[in-house]
Amino acid sequence: MNKRNINKTIKILVLFFSAFFLHGCLNFTQVTTIKKDKTGSMFIHWQYNWISGKDSLEAERMYFFHKDSIKSLFSSKHITIESIEVYKDLNDSTIHGKIEFDFDNFDSLKTAEAFSYGDFGITENDDGTETFSQHVQPFISSFGAASKNKIIYVFYLPGKILKHNADKISRNKLTWEFSGEKLSKSLLMKAVYKPFNLKETPRIIYYLTVFVLLIVIIFLFYKRK
Repeated sequence: MNKRNINKTIKILVLFFSAFFLHGCLNFTQVTTIKKDKTGSMFIHWQYNWISGKDSLEAERMYFFHKDSIKSLFSSKHITIESIEVYKDLNDSTIHGKIEFDFDNFDSLKTAEAFSYGDFGITENDDGTETFSQHVQPFISSFGAASKNKIIYVFYLPGKILKHNADKISRNKLTWEFSGEKLSKSLLMKAVYKPFNLKETPRIIYYLTVFVLLIVIIFLFYKRK
């Protein structure tokens, strides 16, 4: 990794995970849906649970709990932001940040500052399958994160899953969960899948169409006679 990429990585990780300097815990969930043409959508929700009033005030000052800052991080000509939300819930002592957006190509996410450090993508294999992969950086260990912090990645891939290293799978939905010691290591999320076929018109539709045409032709023939 060159110096420029290292600087970008450090910047983004500090922006997103500086909350680990505090005494509370952070839950981060990313849900990504990738379509067959590599377009898709993403929803991200990060939630910080504070312990003291000081933690609460410090969290509110952080970059990733300000709408304008969040918009700047995810701005790209390849991304259409649908919504950004920041709010505080006094009932359970949490502050939340949410963003939802569409993208025109999964690989194009790298053009946004929030993903400029990422090593991810989808490659086409010779046997007609495709391989999804994304590295999870060992950013947490740099900040001395507590074991209660948790990160969840959910991916809906456009095909039948053949191989994967996810923690959970349900059809084409893959879920990776990282916490504790896992967060101190460089991890690789990976899956091989066979792309879904384009939706084809059921044969019964063709048969019914032909049948209806025959009825119409027979009707017209007898009507003329």
